[in-house]
Formats: sequence, structure tokens, C-alpha cells
Amino acid sequence: MKAEVLQEKLATAFALTNRVSSSKTTLPILSNTLISTDNGRLKIASTNLEVSLELWVGGKVDDEGSLTVATGLFQNYIQSLSPEKLTLSESDNQLHVTGATTKASFVTMPSEDFPGFPLISEESLLRLSPFKLQSLLKKILYAAATNEARPVLTGVLCRGTSDGLIMAATDGFRLAEVTVGWEILNALPPAESFELIIPAKMLKEVGQFSAGSEGDELWEMKLTQDKNQVVFTTSDLHIYARLLEADFPQYQNIIPTDITTTVDFDHDAMVQGIKTAAIFAHSQSNTIKMAINQQAQTVTLEAESNELGRQETTLPVSIEGESLETAFNANYLLDALSGLDSDQVRLQMHAADSPALLVPATSQDNEQIRQVIMPIRLDRSS
Repeated sequence: MKAEVLQEKLATAFALTNRVSSSKTTLPILSNTLISTDNGRLKIASTNLEVSLELWVGGKVDDEGSLTVATGLFQNYIQSLSPEKLTLSESDNQLHVTGATTKASFVTMPSEDFPGFPLISEESLLRLSPFKLQSLLKKILYAAATNEARPVLTGVLCRGTSDGLIMAATDGFRLAEVTVGWEILNALPPAESFELIIPAKMLKEVGQFSAGSEGDELWEMKLTQDKNQVVFTTSDLHIYARLLEADFPQYQNIIPTDITTTVDFDHDAMVQGIKTAAIFAHSQSNTIKMAINQQAQTVTLEAESNELGRQETTLPVSIEGESLETAFNANYLLDALSGLDSDQVRLQMHAADSPALLVPATSQDNEQIRQVIMPIRLDRSS
């Protein structure tokens, strides 16, 4: 193999592949990145067997070939260089990198040992702009579980019908769901309805990569031909992940419907109040109390610690229904509010110990966002 490529392009590519490449593995090849020539471009690929990445970098290819090189070492070296044109060449199981004033050689491993990539179906299930894709993921990813005790909860439900797209995630303590019409997404309905459970880890990477997208090129979601993996693609990047094969929980029954208390409040004021209370809540498992006073039309946030002291913030709100006192994990509240793009937010509950529903205070055409949080039971014995 022999090729010329700009240092900036190679550094950017390896910064991305390093996010996927596995540094702690019993399979040494997974610590390497594949470099190969492909129709006049360089293809850079890495995998940890959960998430895989292929991307293409423009350059001048003189001789075809492929090899793998240690991801971290190669990335550190390339990023240490100044912007310039680099020549990559291979001989005697080594990759040689030559610049105007520097050169280095890296021990390689055979590309034949690197895991292969499955064929991708032609049919596209979704076509979204980077902005729309990031907006959707922001609303739901926080609620996916990180604990592998129930693997299905580490995934995100993605259901597409002729009416629209539903995405949902839950870790058993909170739930995030967004339902959106195709016209809002500037997308066409799929040829056939689909329902997938996509690993949240993969979608977090998609969110990171799409945030760095240049221009308005659409991101497409496809399946591999064996239908075991989902792929997000652009013209120069493919991200793969194996689908979770399980039944997603029937979460609809935890969304409160018998509402006795409704509170409308200013989004930013509530976020600030929660952040302030959270300073005193760290030693108490991030628990903050919330007193909803219907007569005064206020919500009081309180956090208390024997070691730190006590803090209280009272906010003016609009309340319909009954007063109540409850408590929440401050981080869970902040995560839910971060997924609501609304100046005014509505909190609805049936009772102090029942799930709380957070939604935009005003309905949004062809888009429904629902965030559900389980409260923390208060000790009422005293």
C-alpha cells in the first residue's frame, strides 16, 4: 500500500475511530484500526464488536493494500504533527509514515485478522438532517439504562409507522418518549413499518458524530442484509451496531392518566432552582423535596444535609388541583428537563408516591414529548 493524505484528515479520522476501538480486550486485533484503499480513497475502520465504524478519507492512492495499526499509538503520533502532507507506505509488516521533516514506522497486524463488515441493505428506514437527529436523541438517550442487568433497558425503542416515528427509553426509574410526525422531520414514511431496539451506546456515538457533520447531508438509518444490525450512514461514514433481540417493556401503563395535581412552571427558573438545591443534596443521594402549594401557587424546593446545612427555593407557578409534598432525584429532574425544548413545562401527578409526568405546557403540532420520573418515597413517620 502507498498513499498520500493530509495530516488534518488522518487526525480527524483517528479521533473518531479511537472512540470505538477497544483498548481493553482479549483480542489484540480489536485494539487496532484497519487502514485500506478503496476506490481512490483511504478507508479507516474500527470495532469493539458492539459498535463498528467505517469512514473514508480523501487522498492520493498509488498502490492498493490494507493493514491494521495500533489505534491509540497511531492517533497520538498523527495528532502530534503539524498540518502537512503525509505519505503512508507498507513493507515488511510495518506501516511507514513520512512527512517533510519527520518519519516513523509502526508494527502492523494482518488485515485478514480484522472482523469483517456485513453488507448493507439498499432500503433506507430513516433519512434525517444532523440537527433533527441530534434533537431526537437529546430527548430520550438520558433515560436508557447503563447497567447490563436487564440488557433490553440499555436499548432505545425505535418504531416507524405511516403516521410517524416513536422513540422511547427507560431504565426502570424514568422514561422518555418522543412521538413525531414525518412532516416535522422533513422525512418520508418508511415503505414498511418497523420496530427496532437499538443500543443506546451506539446512538450516543451517532449523536457525537452527527454533531460534527459538515453541511446538510442527511443521515440514513438502514439494516444490514441479514437484518441483525442497524447502520447509520452518510456518504463517507458508516456506524454499525447489533440490534437487541428482546421485547421492549410495555411502558404505557406507568404513564399517569388519573391526574389530581397539575403544575405549570418556567423551565429555566426550575432548572436553576434544582441546581441550587442539588448543591446540598449530594450527601443525601441527590434527593430534593418538592412542596406543591395550591393555595399559594408556589413550588418549594428543599435540600437538607446534616453535614452541609439546608437550602430552600420557592418559585411562583400555576397549580390546578391538590397540594402535595414529594421528592425526586435532582439529576433525574435535570435530565428530563434537558429533553424538553419548551419555555413552560407541565408537571402532572396523581399522588405524592406515584409517577410524575413532565411535558411541554403547550401542545406542539405533530410532536409529543413525555418524560416520566418515579418519585422518592418520603419518610412521613416523624
